[in-house]
Amino acid sequence: MRSRQGLIRLLSVLALMAGLALMTAAYAVSANRPQSPVAHTKSVGTFRAVIDTIDYLDTSQAYTAQSLWALWTVYETLVTYRHVAGAAGYQVVPGLASLPKISRGGKVYTLTLRKGLKYSNGKPIRAADFKCTMKRDFLTASPGVGFYDTIVGAKKFETSLKGDIGGIKTKGRTIKITLTSPRGDFLTILAEPFAALVPCGTANQDLSANPPPASGPYKIGPNPDKNRGFSLVRNKYFKPTKYIPRGTPNRVDVTIVGDADAAVQRVISGQADYTNAAIPPERIGTVSNRGQLRLRKSANTYYFWMNTRVYPFNKLKVCHHREHPAADVSVVPQADAVQAQRRQGPPADQSSRGQGRRRHRLGPAGVRLPAVDDALRELPERDRSEDDAEVPAAVDLRHDERQQRHEGPDGLGAVA
Repeated sequence: MRSRQGLIRLLSVLALMAGLALMTAAYAVSANRPQSPVAHTKSVGTFRAVIDTIDYLDTSQAYTAQSLWALWTVYETLVTYRHVAGAAGYQVVPGLASLPKISRGGKVYTLTLRKGLKYSNGKPIRAADFKCTMKRDFLTASPGVGFYDTIVGAKKFETSLKGDIGGIKTKGRTIKITLTSPRGDFLTILAEPFAALVPCGTANQDLSANPPPASGPYKIGPNPDKNRGFSLVRNKYFKPTKYIPRGTPNRVDVTIVGDADAAVQRVISGQADYTNAAIPPERIGTVSNRGQLRLRKSANTYYFWMNTRVYPFNKLKVCHHREHPAADVSVVPQADAVQAQRRQGPPADQSSRGQGRRRHRLGPAGVRLPAVDDALRELPERDRSEDDAEVPAAVDLRHDERQQRHEGPDGLGAVA
């Protein structure tokens, strides 16, 4: 159960960062984004986006980049990220509330909601909605609940699904959150979409077909279908700030197209303004020549696991070689690496390492690890296992350069 929760947390974080980067495409449809906060932006008409999939249109359940691309400007959190491009967009800023006052011991966070906030249905946003949102996450088995289990009483509520979460107290516009122990990343956890406020009384089930009222610049239009498409329209009750503008498009029409070639063709032919689809290699030139290619740096962090009970990763000299094994890697494109293995078979240099061992180890992604190989050569022969053939592949912490340029989840979009 713990490993599953850890994986879900990882997926959630990856999704969040990719989703935030993707959403800048809609905000920047008419011009390059300014690096300073703006409360007012020039409006344009309808922004037409084509994306490949949506998992949920409910913040308690959504964790893919595509869903967060849509929901980030629909549902606001107590604190959020600046709605600007580049590194400045990674700064945590006030959202629905001020930045918190943190106790000297680092366990108590006190926030105050901005005055006069309303949901898209005209009803007031209340401090108590935060506690209801947290309880709803647990009651709906949200993939994000693991982020909030350091709130006092959260684990007990997760187990019983009854009673209260004692570490969340609200009064008027004030929210007081008490943690079981200090947590340095808790501000970023509060900015997770799982913590986006929804009204008390919101049904404890997936509401993708009839999403809760919005608190951000946009709201989801009528009759959304996560398998076909949906629209985002302006939330007339939203109050912009210097960190969160109204947004540029008056409307965002989103169509779900799973075929990358068809999605790219829509942009090329003028039927859409943006797609996150991986551009087929044979069409990259066409898109680039028409000035429709936009490259953005990815905010993603990728993690890979190594089985430290299996040789050679059970050797500290391998795992801690020099500064870091990933600092001394060379990447071979996947298709080329696989073809090379098929053509050439095992490398010839096997004389001092036993039969069947390869000098350079190629993982399934075609990643070559000379740092590991150097460390292996330094190990005494008696420390080497004859189970080398069972070694799991070690994987680079960086993207395949070609994938990063042309296939990354937020590194590439075709924009009309």
